[in-house]
Amino acid sequence: MIEAISHRGSRADHAENTTGAVLAAAAAGADGIEIDVHATLDGVVVVHHDLFPRGTATDGTLGSRPIAELTFEELQLFDIGGGQRIPSLREVLDRLRGRARLYVEIKGRSCEDQVAGVLAGASVNVAVHSFDHRSIRLMAELIPHVPRGVLQGSYMVDNCAALRAASATDLWQHGDLIDADLVRDVHDCGARVIAWTVNEARDWERLADDGVDAICTDDVARLIRWRDGTPA
Repeated sequence: MIEAISHRGSRADHAENTTGAVLAAAAAGADGIEIDVHATLDGVVVVHHDLFPRGTATDGTLGSRPIAELTFEELQLFDIGGGQRIPSLREVLDRLRGRARLYVEIKGRSCEDQVAGVLAGASVNVAVHSFDHRSIRLMAELIPHVPRGVLQGSYMVDNCAALRAASATDLWQHGDLIDADLVRDVHDCGARVIAWTVNEARDWERLADDGVDAICTDDVARLIRWRDGTPA
């Protein structure tokens, strides 16, 4: 059965990468939930996609500074939708309580030590992935027990070489760039293929025929209904 992964929490109906979005995805039955993380100036790992904080801050000057140059306390001045704040990774883990695997994408620069410090003691099901394959190789050394993946936005000739170099077992590939040959090659080297970010049923059908292991989507409830053959 294809694993259903919710992209940035349940962003179809919640502010993305918020605690509310993550909990909504879990309530919808997501097998996995993908989030993005950075580290603040004072070393707190926070859940957010962009280098700069989105949303509205009570101090208008803060939005011009990247997350890495703001403290966690300063980030709490941002309303990122519906009164929600930028959460810490630790808070999300505590609230999720293992109801779904949490796929943590490392976005921030040079924050591997901080991310590993949070995930090392996590009692819930977690995994890490990144476009920066060097980050994933480092995570293999820091927290070898945590599953690892590499992100690709282009079609690589030798995906298995990239997976081996990063010590990863998941290939996150853009859905439009996946075909049966790619899936077969990745499976032959003992790894999985996760398609991102795919929102249309016709594409889910094609990817299922290609043999992907998981699909990451913005509307996980609809993906689950399609997968399970449940009427909308």
